Parts: sequence; C-alpha cells; structure tokens
Amino acid sequence: MMSKCNVTGTFTLSVPKQYVKRHVGDTERNICLQCLGKRWEVQFGGRPEEKRIISGWRRFVKDNDVEMGDICIFELLKKCKTCTMEVHIIHTKDIDTPSKICQQRHREVVKIMEHSHSLPQLKEMQLRNETVEDAIVHPEPKQIQPPSLERRIRLQRDKSSQGSKRDSLSSEDTDHEEGALPDCILARFTRLTTDQKKAVKEKVQFIDSETPIFVAMMQQTNVTGRYTLSLSKKYINKYLGDEVRSICLERLGERCQVWFGRRPQDKRIIGGWTKFVKANEVEVGDICLFELLKHRKLCAMKVHIIRAKDFS
Repeated sequence: MMSKCNVTGTFTLSVPKQYVKRHVGDTERNICLQCLGKRWEVQFGGRPEEKRIISGWRRFVKDNDVEMGDICIFELLKKCKTCTMEVHIIHTKDIDTPSKICQQRHREVVKIMEHSHSLPQLKEMQLRNETVEDAIVHPEPKQIQPPSLERRIRLQRDKSSQGSKRDSLSSEDTDHEEGALPDCILARFTRLTTDQKKAVKEKVQFIDSETPIFVAMMQQTNVTGRYTLSLSKKYINKYLGDEVRSICLERLGERCQVWFGRRPQDKRIIGGWTKFVKANEVEVGDICLFELLKHRKLCAMKVHIIRAKDFS
C-alpha cells in the first residue's frame, strides 16, 4: 500500500530483503515494471545491500497516477530473460467503501498473492482481462468504476505542465542550441551522432532526474595525460553553487571523491579524476552522464556511462 514517501519527495519503494533474495536474487540491480502494456525500467539503490527502488520509480508513479493509499501488486514473471514484474494497481479512489473495509481487502489481497508463484491464477485473470479484486469474494461485491472525468483531466493537466517546465528549463540551460537534447546540458566540444543522441535521450528518460543531466563525451585530455574534466560554468552556478570545491562521484556502488582546481574560478575537475577514470575503464568516445543527487548533505553525483564500443 502506497505511503507518502512512495509517491512524493524522494519517490522510493522498499522491497523486503527476503523476497529479493529468494525470488529476484541479490545480484539483480535492474527491474522492468509492466502495467497495461507499457514498460518502465527501475533500479535499486547504489549499495549492493540496499533494497530500495529509486531510479525510474518516480516516472512509473507519475505515468500511472499512483497516489497515497493505492495498492500495488507486483507479480514476478519468471519466464522473462530480464527481471520483469507485472504491476496491478487498485486505486483507493475507485473503491467506494469505508477505510476499514479497504484494509480488510488489502489483507485478503496479500493472502492471495502469497501463493501467486505456485498458482496460475493471475495468468488466467489476465486472459479474461480481470483484476485481483475480481478474484476476491465479498458478501456485497461492488464494481470498481473507471477514473472520473475530473481525475483524468487533472492528470493530463499535471503532465502537460510538468513537460512544459522541463522543456523550458533545458532550452534555457543549453542556450537554445540546435538539436539540443531535453533535460540535459552538454559539455563543451560534445558533438553527438543521431544514434548517440537516441541512446542519451533514452538514458536520461530512464534516470528521470529533477535537475538536468550534465553530459560529456570523453576527449583525449579527459582520459590521458593530465586527466581533467571541465564542467559548464552555468551548470555549476545554477545547480552546484560556486562554493562547492569537491564532488563525490558514485557508480555501481563505488564512490570516488574528486576536486576542482585550486583557483575559485577554476571549473575543472582535477584531483581524484584519474582514479575514477581508471577504476571505471573510461575511454575516449565514452559518454558520461552526471546525475546530481539533490538530497545529500554533501555534493554528490551519480555517473552513468554509455560506452563508445557500443556504437562501433
């Protein structure tokens, strides 16, 4: 059942460790969520022992209008090559019953789902286009009504306003460059092919960050010789702050502290960058996407890498 932290603020979802260990696997970090024929990629948190879904969950919540009190049922599809879960949503606003009966329904749904991996019940229900609620027997069954017209209009208005806000933000930060990618800021000398733009766009949508993603294609000076990386002054002033002199870079659960140059006006990452490049085998032509982690006490960024060899 969705609580406030699941659908607002940081938008996270904790999964029981025992469930992950028994049915998903400790090494699995990515999950594909399916709902009404659409797919969303989500990721667990950075640390291996962390079982909170963070990246991608915000987009799933927004796209499916998930609200506090809604019941989400996650069905693991074992026959898929990648870890995939079908999500069945029971919206609390669509159930015209008192809160105590809602809680009773929730307990009954959980009881049914405990045996979902041993019974083909959900598969048969999907073929009949039924929901889990249809399988629960009540003394006085009530038909679940589709979302009201007012609710659908509100959802469409929220999505439109959110899209307009992001478009204006990205266009402002990229100085209206021709072919600029939405929701990201390109580093100087970064020129992307059509295939690379497509890959970056898909990655940015998957990350689903509140702030634009800083994108840099690695040049010779970034991965050899002095090993430096210049960040956009506009990006630093607007999202990091001039007072920031060091950044904690995170990738695949590992952290690496890097520092800017000694002069306050120097916007080049120098100290620690060599260690990060070698530890992650960054090469010329690789595209690094820097995601600002806003809810940290110290400045931290998660780095996503698109390898150049994937386009060769």
